Amino acid sequence: MMETVTMMSGCRTLDLAGLRFTRRRAGKAAVPLLLAALIGATAAECAEIGDVKTKIATLEKLAAEVKANRDKIVTWSGEYAFGDKYFINKKGISELNIEDKVSEKGPWLRQDVGIVRFILSAPDNSLYTSISTERSTLIRDGEKNSIDIPLPNCLPQQSIVTSDKYYFFHPGLQYGQFERLPRDRVEPEPAVFRDPMQKAQELKDSVVVDPRNLLGYARPFSEELETAVYLLRELGSKPLPNGMNAARVVRIVESGAGDERKYVILISLTRNPQEDLSKAMQFQLVLEAKNGYNFTDVTVKTPDGRVAQTMHWEYQKRDGIFLPGKVIRANVEGDGATIANERVYTLKSCQLNAPISASAFTIGQFGVKDGTRVMDRVEEVCYRYRDGKLVEPVRFLRPGEGPGDSVPVEPVEGGSRGWRLIAGLIGLAAVAVVAVLLRRAKGRSAPQ
Repeated sequence: MMETVTMMSGCRTLDLAGLRFTRRRAGKAAVPLLLAALIGATAAECAEIGDVKTKIATLEKLAAEVKANRDKIVTWSGEYAFGDKYFINKKGISELNIEDKVSEKGPWLRQDVGIVRFILSAPDNSLYTSISTERSTLIRDGEKNSIDIPLPNCLPQQSIVTSDKYYFFHPGLQYGQFERLPRDRVEPEPAVFRDPMQKAQELKDSVVVDPRNLLGYARPFSEELETAVYLLRELGSKPLPNGMNAARVVRIVESGAGDERKYVILISLTRNPQEDLSKAMQFQLVLEAKNGYNFTDVTVKTPDGRVAQTMHWEYQKRDGIFLPGKVIRANVEGDGATIANERVYTLKSCQLNAPISASAFTIGQFGVKDGTRVMDRVEEVCYRYRDGKLVEPVRFLRPGEGPGDSVPVEPVEGGSRGWRLIAGLIGLAAVAVVAVLLRRAKGRSAPQ
């Protein structure tokens, strides 16, 4: 007889499983559901895979299939519409300079809608991406009336990310506001910025949007499944203290056949093997054959059974490749019932595996004027961008030098080299428990 397993379904809509955008407490969202009900089958149609070797073989097969789908993407360009929802407080409202329009006390729900545009070359891992907010509003908790936020506070940002460099251009940022440059030599003006690669990584869920990340949770789907294989191989079938063994740490239930086949995978992780599974975080993955076994839902639950995060995917098949047609990512507050923030992506247009111009990954893609300053905050050098090259290098002020000091223009290695940017985004190195999904409007504007 199959053991009854208690799991939690993903948040397909704002109201599913009791999750909702409201400050009113709605009670625990972690309503226990029979696994059979979760995957749309009767108990007789479900089977839990108990043998460790069979689990490993199943996971490896699923990982190979989703990896093959992702690997079919050579180039990819297009647009996703996005929608953000998150609560802001009085300080957040003051930062938007709209206090005169807001007379009531909060909390206020901010809703942003806009477009993410992207150009991707997978072989050399080059990415251009632009995010632009088209409308931003404030809604009083539980009410339908809204206040428009002026769009000048929601300026677009463009980014180019390669294997070793991250550049961005934001119309509202001027280099003179931030850089240690002689004020008697330069005047503030819009500029292109180079920041450390870690900045691009930190902003991957807000403004530096790589569409490949939508084919993944914390990492690509195949790597998530390979992590489960690793756990099974490490634990084997030998019991460890407090019940930590392969049978309990990674559980797999399957149902259906053909295009109706589904898998539900439950992974329980503790900080170390000495902790009881009652203290484990739980990651529930739902995979369906009709989607090429790309994930349909991920639900993260805390040791006390509260939902902490949900993700849901819907797919479109283009040129034999499964692409995310819609992705919903939500963080849940400590009560397990209130959605703290949410981002929704909806595919609007795309072109797969078509030739891409080399200029797509150059400064010129930003549409900046010839002579625009480029502020390299890694090498601490200011350039001019002329005819596709970096020229006229000026170093930043050093400790002890003041704005009035005479600072010589120093030659900088590579200062006149062309700006063909090549190679790729850094991937995540470990399974994330709760990803940072949304940023405030200020967070979207640009790294400071």
